[in-house]
Amino acid sequence: MGYPEGAKYEPSSYVHLINCHLEVKEDRQLRAAERVEKVMNFWAGDHYTRMYKTVIRDERTRERIIEEQYLGIN
Repeated sequence: MGYPEGAKYEPSSYVHLINCHLEVKEDRQLRAAERVEKVMNFWAGDHYTRMYKTVIRDERTRERIIEEQYLGIN
């Protein structure tokens, strides 16, 4: 994959995908929805573009996978 879509190695891209997911989730608790959307759209065009686009597009799927695989932070 590599820059700017994701990390150089596939396992690292998966870690960044979870990180981006958590970033969006926490940002939503701290900021207005419009601001979070604007920031995520900026990142989706700047770096880790594939990661952020996936985070924006597939929230329900991500939530299910993270829960099923015990990847969330409690």
